[in-house]
Amino acid sequence: MVKVPCPQCGKKLNAPEDSMGKRAKCPACQSVFALTQPPPGAAAPAVPPPPVPLAPEPAPAIPLSPESTAVPLRAGAIADELRSPGMPVCCLELSADGADINVDFDIASILDAFVQTFVKVARKTFDVQLGPAPPDCPMRAVVRIVRMDKGARWMRYFLLFVGSTRLAIEGEVIAQTGESMPLVLEQRGSWGLFGGSSRGLLISTARILGRRVAKKAKKHLKYGQ
Repeated sequence: MVKVPCPQCGKKLNAPEDSMGKRAKCPACQSVFALTQPPPGAAAPAVPPPPVPLAPEPAPAIPLSPESTAVPLRAGAIADELRSPGMPVCCLELSADGADINVDFDIASILDAFVQTFVKVARKTFDVQLGPAPPDCPMRAVVRIVRMDKGARWMRYFLLFVGSTRLAIEGEVIAQTGESMPLVLEQRGSWGLFGGSSRGLLISTARILGRRVAKKAKKHLKYGQ
């Protein structure tokens, strides 16, 4: 991985070495810029330079994460009405660091669909909180996106389209006792309504995986006590 500073705000991003020359979006200021190999000892510019001209029909932006990825990557906050004060706390840690991502859109909506569904299913058992867990946390769900593929809409028939999206995760559910349950899950999306999108299929698969992980966390708490 190469640390590339954002020319707009100076935020250092982690980028694969083979992505030099491609475009990326800074998660801090949302500016899009071309990835370039920084010279040894180079520091972030004090004054932002003029934006780099973009070529027509450029390659899709690569979703990058900040250097600290122990918290959900741009996933939405948990609404107050979904919190469960007084219930055992479950800390959800979601990351896309090092994932094999093949999409041409922002993945924030996919991550948010996973988080919100996890919370809705787990709220009667846990008060879900986002981010790294404190030492006394009764339950932790550590989830890492392994692969996200938009697939292709290769056939249309009346009001349906057929594609082949793929979302895979790994991680573990860890009780306060130290007992852990490994997570290796994958969900594929194959069809949707005419005029739909790969993003919509991936959002649906993210909700399915969020529900499955939440059920595993509830089961682990029950048998881990």
